[in-house]
Amino acid sequence: MRAGLLARAVALAVFAAGATLTPQAARAAFVEHIFEAGTTNLLGTISLPTISGTSAAGVALSLNMFTEADITSINWTLNPADFSVVALSLSAFQGDAVCPGATPCSNASLSLDLSSVAQSTVQCTALAGCIVGDLFLDVEYRVAAAPEPDGITLLTVGLLGLAFLSWLRMGAWGPRPQRGPGAALLGYSPKG
Repeated sequence: MRAGLLARAVALAVFAAGATLTPQAARAAFVEHIFEAGTTNLLGTISLPTISGTSAAGVALSLNMFTEADITSINWTLNPADFSVVALSLSAFQGDAVCPGATPCSNASLSLDLSSVAQSTVQCTALAGCIVGDLFLDVEYRVAAAPEPDGITLLTVGLLGLAFLSWLRMGAWGPRPQRGPGAALLGYSPKG
């Protein structure tokens, strides 16, 4: 009976660890809100998969009309103690690469760093020519979310807890004799 109880506890721990270790986007990233400096004006968010990196893989961006699909280069570092942004350099581009002559075209570029965002748009039409728009803002980052404890850590703590409870139950010199009506339910049989 005790072996069955222990087997069920281990199976439950393994199931919980499997569910915990399954990748989940909400827990797999450091989310930073991007605010206009000194205000509560939220400009967008950036989600970074690790403390530091140079690849756009796993990065999620939502800033004006730009998304992660538009990122052309990125480099970041977060403070491991409080997950604040220590360094960030991001470039993004949308639209036609070159606006040749009077051909209708449009594009937008974005540059985001530790303290500012710069956005430039170009819109060309055959009748009006090209219109260029630029936007420059000072920004600040505020941590919105950080990953939860690792699944391996949770599994280890759970298994150590089960081992400790088993050790307490067994005592220093083996199992204690059980008496009373509930002893049979726990798998103890009377000696005699």
